[in-house]
Amino acid sequence: MKIIRIPLLLALLVIPARLLYSDDVVGVKMYQYPATITKIAPYSEAQIKSMADKGIIGGAAITAKMESGILKGKTIVVQHNIFEDDPYVESTKIEWKPGDKIDIGMYMDSEKNIKESFILGLSVEEEADDEHKLDDELISIQEARGKMEQSSGVIIEAVPFSSAEIQVHTKVGAYDGFHYSVKMQDGRFKDSIIKISHLLFKDDILRPIYKVGDSIFVGYIIGNDGSPKDPAIYGINRSLPIILLLVLFIGGVIALGRLKGVLSLAALFITILLIFVLFIPAIINGASPLFMAVVVAILASVATFLIISGFTFKSLSATIGLSLGFIISALLVFIFGEMMGITGIMNNDLKTLAYTNSTFNVRGILFSGILIGAIGAMMDVAISMASTVEELRKANPNYTPTQLFVSSLNVGKDLLGTMVNTLILAYTGAALPFIILIYLQYTSATPLLNILNLEIISEEILRSLVGSIGMLVTIPATSFLASFLPHQVKQTEK
Repeated sequence: MKIIRIPLLLALLVIPARLLYSDDVVGVKMYQYPATITKIAPYSEAQIKSMADKGIIGGAAITAKMESGILKGKTIVVQHNIFEDDPYVESTKIEWKPGDKIDIGMYMDSEKNIKESFILGLSVEEEADDEHKLDDELISIQEARGKMEQSSGVIIEAVPFSSAEIQVHTKVGAYDGFHYSVKMQDGRFKDSIIKISHLLFKDDILRPIYKVGDSIFVGYIIGNDGSPKDPAIYGINRSLPIILLLVLFIGGVIALGRLKGVLSLAALFITILLIFVLFIPAIINGASPLFMAVVVAILASVATFLIISGFTFKSLSATIGLSLGFIISALLVFIFGEMMGITGIMNNDLKTLAYTNSTFNVRGILFSGILIGAIGAMMDVAISMASTVEELRKANPNYTPTQLFVSSLNVGKDLLGTMVNTLILAYTGAALPFIILIYLQYTSATPLLNILNLEIISEEILRSLVGSIGMLVTIPATSFLASFLPHQVKQTEK
């Protein structure tokens, strides 16, 4: 009866994993379809006043008839909000009118129920915007002239635009610019000098002003005659500092850990390999992001623990304990993500991804990112608890499994406090610019609950607490397994 407990633990891993594999778990996808506006009902003053704490200063309920897609012929109502901090909105007046053709973006679940809808703007076919024509023209030029290449170079001369040149370019929003001479350091134009005219725009305050001596990346199109066409600066060449940091990191790990350090680097490499070779291709090919996150976490933990500790009961208990904690975290991120209505719409990277390919399960990718971010911390507590039990057993072989469990759990309580701090502070640091923005924009009169209900804040709360709860499960689970599993196996062998 004692040996049967191991298959039972494995069954506990398999059943939730099967649930996570279901396509219905995080089945919300983004779609984009054209529609015709049939009615516009601007918000009343009372409605606007009730939404003022959310930063909404205007808007309308826009009724539109869908022109294509799975909702073709149906009429939907889209709540179009105008926000006070939107830099592209100059007034609260609705720009559209009945009869206009617009593009509507929407998130739908696996049953094609609309979870959220929003207006992307006038349909491309109807929008008389020179910018679209310019984009099409640039694409045509690139296709006609050849392929795009990128090489590094060093700025050897920087000449500011003249007053006359600046006056011309103000029509496109530029306020200044430089004529750069760049000596190429590699690529087919190595040692050649390429001239680049670089504009600085008013709405891009973070764009750097490059100076003589800067190492940069230059992109260009290879013309039919072999010359570089339309060269542009792509950014600072950061290769050297990145390499130096990697050398310091790898050297430090090996110097401190010796063989263990080398093994740790090998385990890290395998984890990164699993993400880029298994996880990302699987997501692109339509696999469930949440399920794949669990698979990658378990495979990464198995590889890491086997490399560092070998095929031991310590590795086995740490792997199973982490797997239990990770599956619980996956279930929690799905359940509470649904309850909180997290869509990822406030995440610019996710929106860009959704626009690039509307078949991507962006919510699933968001949730899987939350889980993957907690893998390292959960691995840490799992192997720490298993190692603690092993050392306690070596120090006193007469300890009973119960004594081992209780003693190691005391260590786990101290470990939990520091690791929760580590996880939450890491996420807080990543979100620091937005936290400062919230501090500046919201007054002390704004209820805290209203701030916490902002999706981007709720997303960070979900991210921090789910990872912490995962560790909360992993610590006692690993401690229990490490305390009882080897002892039971030894008894069975007698």
